[in-house]
Amino acid sequence: MMEDARFLLEVFGSETRRIGYLRNRLETSFDDMFTADNNVITSTIDLAQGEYIKGEADPTFFDRFAFRYQLNDNTELSAVNPNFTASPCTQDISLTAGEDPATENHIVTIYLFVEADPATGTGILKCRAKRDNLSDADDPVKNPVSGEKELMSNVEALRVLYGEDTDNDHWPNHYLNESQVSDWKNVVSMRLSVVLNSSERGISKADPSYSYDSNTYGVRNGGEFRVYRVFSTTISMRNVML
Repeated sequence: MMEDARFLLEVFGSETRRIGYLRNRLETSFDDMFTADNNVITSTIDLAQGEYIKGEADPTFFDRFAFRYQLNDNTELSAVNPNFTASPCTQDISLTAGEDPATENHIVTIYLFVEADPATGTGILKCRAKRDNLSDADDPVKNPVSGEKELMSNVEALRVLYGEDTDNDHWPNHYLNESQVSDWKNVVSMRLSVVLNSSERGISKADPSYSYDSNTYGVRNGGEFRVYRVFSTTISMRNVML
């Protein structure tokens, strides 16, 4: 479980550190580059113009969120880049021959979510990604959408709080859930908490509870007597805190 948590937090860190990246902040603003997107990879999250992140809650404690950033050059999603496989979420949206983000505008959107395994009921963390070539938006080959990528199983819950900057000093004034955020353009950090359960059943004397954001919750699938652990991390969005 500890190794799973390390992998999970590494995925969150590597994927989310790109949130809101723009190749040239002096020439381009978020409103210029991030156009409205009402179909974020078949999720129900709608990104308004200028928004680089948005979250959504789920009654089963599987929070989900989408974020986007601009590609920098033709090495980031090149199929021949030896570091390309470092991101499991973007493996299916590589650049085609002749595409160059240094001269064209390419936006990558990543959607992270959890779905329950129909066989066991335990959650599986997944991601999907898409790439929008704003310079050739009508060509589907240059605007690909990935399939689902399974990152981790045995996820009991995924909860996200968003750090909102309300005084324009580029630091969060408070952390809020998705329903409390007043302006997604002011979100500058995230606090992610994931509850993992053991794959083995019957190794605990009783079904435990776990705490998140000063509240205590019971497990979703009682009577399995698994072991549960909460892992949390806070991620600063360095590209939007400039």
